[in-house]
Amino acid sequence: MKRIALLFCALMYVLPGIALVFFPEWFYKTFAEFPPFNRHFLGDAGVFSFAIGVGLLMALRDMVRHRAAIAVGGLSALLHLLNHLYDDVIVDGGNLTHLLTTSLPLAVTAVLLGWLWLKSDT
Repeated sequence: MKRIALLFCALMYVLPGIALVFFPEWFYKTFAEFPPFNRHFLGDAGVFSFAIGVGLLMALRDMVRHRAAIAVGGLSALLHLLNHLYDDVIVDGGNLTHLLTTSLPLAVTAVLLGWLWLKSDT
C-alpha cells in the first residue's frame, strides 16, 4: 500500500514535469492559465517538478533509506498547495473549480507524503 501511494505521488510530479517541459502551451491552457504565458518559466517549473518526482521514484526502492526524499517531496507539495490556496481563496475569491481540480490533488499528495514520511521509518 505504501509503495502504491508513493508511486502515485511520484507521478503527480513526473507527469506534470514532462507536460510543462514538452507541452507548455497545453499545460498553461489546461491547468495554469495565469497570464502572461511564459514558456521559459513553465519549463523551469517542469524540470524542478520532474526532479522531485524522480527523487520519489528512487525512494520506492528503499523508503527508509530515502526518507529525506519523501520529506522534500512532502514539503514541496505542502508549499505548492499553500500557494494554490492563496490564489484560489484570496486572489480568486473562492474559485471552486480550481480548488477541486488542482488544489485538492495537491492536498492529497501532501497528506500522502506526510503519512509516508511518518511511516517510512518502519
